[in-house]
Amino acid sequence: NLMITIRQLREAIAEIVSTIPEIKKTRFVVSDDQMANTLETFKNSENTMLVCLVPTYQSFASDEDITGYVSFMQFFLVDKLDYKTKSEDDFTEVFIKIQEIVQTFILKLFEYQIGDCLVFGNLQQNSIVIRPVLHKAQCNGWEIQIDDKTYSGIDGLIEE
Repeated sequence: NLMITIRQLREAIAEIVSTIPEIKKTRFVVSDDQMANTLETFKNSENTMLVCLVPTYQSFASDEDITGYVSFMQFFLVDKLDYKTKSEDDFTEVFIKIQEIVQTFILKLFEYQIGDCLVFGNLQQNSIVIRPVLHKAQCNGWEIQIDDKTYSGIDGLIEE
């Protein structure tokens, strides 16, 4: 495969999420506006939602004829918070609770395989960025950025 396809990503995420009971809803979006609309319609404040941004892809090439694509993936794990009924402690607890889900989610991305094949076998560990999300359509939680680098058209290099 040249890159991680949306179909592969959707199927993998569905399977991974099925093993994380805290994530109650998953949505795929293309733009920031669409994400804001998705979060606006997210009603339940006691459940965590996973929003997956459709990846951006960039090709690369080196002097040694090594080519391929980097799939830039972004995930948001968020809860809606009703500030009228929540205290400062509740606010902090959301970040603590979701941070644990983030750690589980990332581990499962690295472990996910079909048969003997790791679907995300080229995840770049040095690319992971995890940042807090605050007040995004009344939602708080964490954003995860991670890159997958797939090699293709490699002369003299055999993929195992």
